[in-house]
Amino acid sequence: MIHQTTYKDKKIEDATMTDDNTDNGTVPTLEQENVLKLPLVKYEYICDTALKQLLTSPLTLEDHKKDLRRLKSLRCSENLYRVEYIYGKKCEDHGRLVGKGLQMVRSRTTPYRQFLCGRQYHDIDQVNSTPTLYLHLVKNNVLSCPQLEDYIANREECLKRWRLDKWGFLALLNCTNIAAEHPPEVHAIHDLLYQKLRPILMEQYPDIWQKVKLSRDPKTVGNRSGVFMSHVMFVVEGETLLAMHNFFNRGGWFPDVLMFDGLQVRRQSPDGAMPEDILRACKEEVRKVTGVQIRLAEKPMDVPESFLTERKLTIPDKWVAPMKIPDNVTIFPDGKLNVSDDDLDIELLRKIPGWENFDFRRVHTPTHKNAAEWYRELRGNSIMKHSSGTLFVLGEDSRWRMDAVISESDVNLQIADVLVANFRKLLQDVEDHEQTLNLERLRPLFNTFHRLIESSDWSSAVTKNVARKQKEDDSCINLFLSRPELFAFEDGVYDLFIGEFRPLERDDYILHTCGYDFPGKKKRNPKIRDHIMRFYTSIFRTEAERDYRLLIVARSCYGLMVEEIYMIEKDDGRNGKGTEATLIGFTLGNYFQAIESKNFTGYSSTVDSPNSQLFKCLGKRWVSTAENRKTDKFNSLLLKSLSGRDPFTVRDLRGKCITFPFTGMIHIQCNDDIINDQIDKPLVLRKRALSYPFQFIQGGGSGGEAGNGDDGWVEGDPLLKELDPTLKDCFMSTEYRDEFIMMLFDLFRNKLAKNNLRIETPAEVMQFTHANAFANLPIQSWFITRYKLTGRSRDTIKRADAWKMFEKDVKDRKADHMDKSSFFDALKSILTLRQLRGTWVFEGVTELREDVKVPKSATKPVDEPNNAQAAASEHEVLSAEEERQVVAAMAESNHPVR
Repeated sequence: MIHQTTYKDKKIEDATMTDDNTDNGTVPTLEQENVLKLPLVKYEYICDTALKQLLTSPLTLEDHKKDLRRLKSLRCSENLYRVEYIYGKKCEDHGRLVGKGLQMVRSRTTPYRQFLCGRQYHDIDQVNSTPTLYLHLVKNNVLSCPQLEDYIANREECLKRWRLDKWGFLALLNCTNIAAEHPPEVHAIHDLLYQKLRPILMEQYPDIWQKVKLSRDPKTVGNRSGVFMSHVMFVVEGETLLAMHNFFNRGGWFPDVLMFDGLQVRRQSPDGAMPEDILRACKEEVRKVTGVQIRLAEKPMDVPESFLTERKLTIPDKWVAPMKIPDNVTIFPDGKLNVSDDDLDIELLRKIPGWENFDFRRVHTPTHKNAAEWYRELRGNSIMKHSSGTLFVLGEDSRWRMDAVISESDVNLQIADVLVANFRKLLQDVEDHEQTLNLERLRPLFNTFHRLIESSDWSSAVTKNVARKQKEDDSCINLFLSRPELFAFEDGVYDLFIGEFRPLERDDYILHTCGYDFPGKKKRNPKIRDHIMRFYTSIFRTEAERDYRLLIVARSCYGLMVEEIYMIEKDDGRNGKGTEATLIGFTLGNYFQAIESKNFTGYSSTVDSPNSQLFKCLGKRWVSTAENRKTDKFNSLLLKSLSGRDPFTVRDLRGKCITFPFTGMIHIQCNDDIINDQIDKPLVLRKRALSYPFQFIQGGGSGGEAGNGDDGWVEGDPLLKELDPTLKDCFMSTEYRDEFIMMLFDLFRNKLAKNNLRIETPAEVMQFTHANAFANLPIQSWFITRYKLTGRSRDTIKRADAWKMFEKDVKDRKADHMDKSSFFDALKSILTLRQLRGTWVFEGVTELREDVKVPKSATKPVDEPNNAQAAASEHEVLSAEEERQVVAAMAESNHPVR
């Protein structure tokens, strides 16, 4: 029968126990056994040699060493460590006894425990402890559970039949609810414990239930009944453990280590197991004191051979006879040791593994130069310096950052953390190797160094020295463009070709991330994806144009410009261009760069003129500009260079010039045709113009909202559609962003990756592109009244005939005249010139009827925003075969994919 007074009586008392009544040989009286005063002080054997092996081994993980160092603080003499036992933190004044400061420490788990004790202990353990204790509580409250009795008697057979392992079954016993698919026997055990036994125990242990009931621990909140049952079980377990402890103590044994439901008892001889009669007597003692019918067994304390081999350890074979702890046990003093004024023993320090080449003058005499050299040796491969003075610094999150001023870079933040952490590691290694004098000499140096390095002025000076000493390397730019297949998120990178997400590594050379976490683990939302598709359907005339646009956007996830083209997104306002840009910009995040159109229309006075907007385009995957004025002319040479992946030189406001190619395709949003300052046929062939023909207005009809799937036609005008005013807000939500990026990834893998990243340009796009090319032709208005563009190679006009016709039409208007060479250059910029049977002809064009009236001004464009398109639309529509010929003709100059 369990003493119900145990929980109330065994309170933690603050009074410190003296060595007279706490040593392993002191036997408490029967009255003392029922009133346990905590902390319970024990002295256990830990082999100093074994502990030193683990601490000095380079194969021991640093986290494990940190735990092992806790033991060193408990050392009181050779191989002797003082451990105080108290109730667990969450139990406070009841339940399990645990070593103070040693709970969940790896040194208390196998195989560390076996290795450290050096074959000095018997490990006595309760068999089937948790089920046995629960069965005792069942019987003690006049209940029965044959299924639990069967499990205790035939554990392996039951586990095999139930398809569970030991730990899985024990976890079910401590859960408030279990799944329905578990076997009936398991449910029978669980139902009895929680439906019948738990209400009884709540009355017997009201203080425990009240504490669990009021707990705000997240693990407790979701499983209050399970936590309560486990705490009651801990109380019973603690009573059985205390009874075992007292039995061995009275019998002249040394139960030095308490391990939850078992004990480690010091050996009285180097060989042999614990006598069976002792175990039987102990079991009977526990039954008399607590009423619990336990079974005891001795576990082997052999260290696994693999543990020794992998860590290159040698287990001590020496057996040390147990002895009574004397009252005047020697504790190492907490104060400083008396050390001489001699310098550090450098030769002794150099014997520490990993510190052979360490120059200790850097901490013995801390200067800006010494600290900078130390940091560069430790983190030199995490800094790259461009000849412009721009630095690329690796952060602790494995991301690289570009900084023009070293004092504003991550280096200034890392200096103190890196150097202090390495100095602290030096102190730990010196302590582990028991170099006492060196340790006492280094500690004040560490305190001085710590204060210096963390002051902003001192750290800034060190940072400047780091920058001065860093070797310049202009090839570092290429490293940050070397992994275009990686799309970086805040928490890792996604490989576009493999389709896998993984943690970020320093060798990925990531400068930018999209700015949010990878959404791949979230559940997909087909409704949102369908809404996005309906939006794209609503802003283009044909599915071919829609699919082409989506593939262009999907390819922008790739970190290099695949085709030497640039995109014109054209037509009057309120046609969906801005809404689409909102979705793309919010989804690509930091990979999206919006710049002003004056970057393409303005002219720098010198090559070295600063341009912070173009400077920020390094590594970006989408470059967008919008709304040029009619009077603006685009810089043809600049646009051709940027769209052609040529190295481009630019600098920001403070740095020197830096050279890199554009990696993001240029997208120009405009209401009118863009005008170039020069006629350049390669630039014309690189252009892709996409029409956004529909205009969205509010309250224009009842045909549906743009983006909701219906055509949304406004009655009376086929180019007007109903506006959805909520669409931009939707596209700026995380739900739409996450779904759109995963949609783009799917398109990339399923469409682009299988086609070498090539995108076939639809005939509709090529026709619209070619029609808009006339905006750059000085003789545009004259040409479209005399000739028709067909795109067919068999349709030709003689070069000489075209010149004669032009001279005839403009002979009376001297202001519109131009010389023959300029006339031919203008036509060559948009048409193909070749020899046909000895005669030079322009192909892909045919002559119109003769009675067309020549406009008043033949060389100045008509003052209409879409006159080239309007004139072209008056011509007959090309057949499918003719469209293919146009596409082929325009695509001839495309460069192959890298």
